[in-house]
Amino acid sequence: MPSEKYLFIAGAPKSGTSFLFELLSSNNDILCSKVKETNYFLDEGHPLLNEKKNFHKDGLGAFDSFFQGRDAWRLEASVHMMNQTCPLENLMQLGDVKIIFLLREPASRIYSSFLFSKNNLNLFKNPDFCFEDFVAILKRGDLNELGKEMRAGIRPDVLMGELSMGCYALHIREWIRGFEKKNIRLLQYEKFMEDVETELTVISDWLGIDGKGFVFEFNKVVNPTRKIGDPQFHMVLKKWMPNFLRTEFLKKIYFAWQDDGLLEASKKDEVVIRALKEYYIPYNLELKKIMGLELDLKYWE
Repeated sequence: MPSEKYLFIAGAPKSGTSFLFELLSSNNDILCSKVKETNYFLDEGHPLLNEKKNFHKDGLGAFDSFFQGRDAWRLEASVHMMNQTCPLENLMQLGDVKIIFLLREPASRIYSSFLFSKNNLNLFKNPDFCFEDFVAILKRGDLNELGKEMRAGIRPDVLMGELSMGCYALHIREWIRGFEKKNIRLLQYEKFMEDVETELTVISDWLGIDGKGFVFEFNKVVNPTRKIGDPQFHMVLKKWMPNFLRTEFLKKIYFAWQDDGLLEASKKDEVVIRALKEYYIPYNLELKKIMGLELDLKYWE
């Protein structure tokens, strides 16, 4: 069995996980995977499961092929693992495993996910498809109806789970049962971004690494949800542009042309967000009972 140490960022999507992944990767005591989200341990049938390499087909052994280099904590960030069964049942077989959950206020998280799916990923056929209708479909649990709103060839499964993804307590409880609380670190996106250096010190002590070894721009925004001028061209470029051309310099030029600014919630959307916050209150309170001092609900009011 492998003797390496493994660190997973297992959730949640649209909660600053790309920033956290790049930040942790800048430390020499942490070795990041070749891609942020290997999606190696997702459940069978999940739309994002890595078809080339995955646990169901290749077992534990092939997972280490995503890493190359020094002896260090091996970091990956398949953020859709949070509500999956396969990682719960199998990650501990790797040996020394720790899990980070970076969680954002759930109503704001689902709104960001919707905007990113609609604008950056261009997943919906109708440009007028609104957040209110999206949430209504999720509450009805109508997978077929959501599928009708999406472009041809796009599976609606992942987005269908957006509402339940924000019921963090239901998922974190299962992870604690499987991994023990000492091996799980919960970070709140809002608190983390307020004081990144302090939060990194806590993570460093938890991992037993040099807390001064991070060389990253703390104010850098990674994978933001912005208004794209031409979403269709953006998706074609994202799919077909070779990796060697994806330099920071070219990205700056491209987004200077495509970037129409940050997306802001309309008054109509704000009403839906407030209703969602009320919906999530019982789950937030339950998460507080589970995590205690690690969770400060004032950041989610």
